[in-house]
Amino acid sequence: MIAESTRVSCSKCQQSFAPHCSEVIDAEADYMLVDALIDGSLFSTRCPHCQSNLVLDVPVLAYFPNRALPIWFLPAQGRDNEQNTVDFHRLLCAFKVSHPDDWDEAWEQLFWMIGRGDFSQVGLYRRSFPPLAVCCF
Repeated sequence: MIAESTRVSCSKCQQSFAPHCSEVIDAEADYMLVDALIDGSLFSTRCPHCQSNLVLDVPVLAYFPNRALPIWFLPAQGRDNEQNTVDFHRLLCAFKVSHPDDWDEAWEQLFWMIGRGDFSQVGLYRRSFPPLAVCCF
């Protein structure tokens, strides 16, 4: 879920609202969210005021247990390295709180980073192919 303080403005009616979108995904426990990540529907929402369809631009941290690099970070578009770092650590903290028994300190330094245009690569996980790039902040 997006942080409660996060609000977006509808591009059609300009009204502000707090959308529902999962920013931290456990691929094993939330398999349907992985499907939504792959097909892009994870980022779709509807304005509660005018019912317009909107696309959210939010970062996502996905956890794929039993992978050599189980943490995958998908940054929001148009963010610089500093903002990506802030987003990554915020989501990583949320993950640590929700998965204390699964946590490995090495994940703060080594993880997959996938751009929004590469969401289809997440599906390659199911076929055991690696994602496109490794990024370390």
